[in-house]
Amino acid sequence: MADVLILTHIDYCPPAHLAQVLQARGCSFDVLRVDLGELHGYDLERPKAVAVMGGPMSVNDPLPWIADEVAALQRFIARDIPIIGHCLGGQLLAKALGVAVQRMPYTEAGWQCMQRRAESSGSPWLAHLRAA
Repeated sequence: MADVLILTHIDYCPPAHLAQVLQARGCSFDVLRVDLGELHGYDLERPKAVAVMGGPMSVNDPLPWIADEVAALQRFIARDIPIIGHCLGGQLLAKALGVAVQRMPYTEAGWQCMQRRAESSGSPWLAHLRAA
């Protein structure tokens, strides 16, 4: 049984950093591509925590898998397990909680290099990053 379920939505938004942190801490995890139907048949009672990754789409796009993912997130919320949403994952989590999600007036996309700063020296999330 995996400790963490990671939901992804497109091939170029993997759980990269998160997967490294989980591996370093000895946490088992499953990665599912929701857009490819991999959530179907997954036991929603299994994970102890859930991470929802990003993607270029919006929670308001008419994609057939969005409603299934929102329903799964609602089940995880009802189970009261930790959930983190990144980018699209945050939108999906907001929708699962009943919050309206609206388009921003500008497009936001891109990657940033991460560096560990002195004030984060004790954080296991950043331990493998080079110092600033």
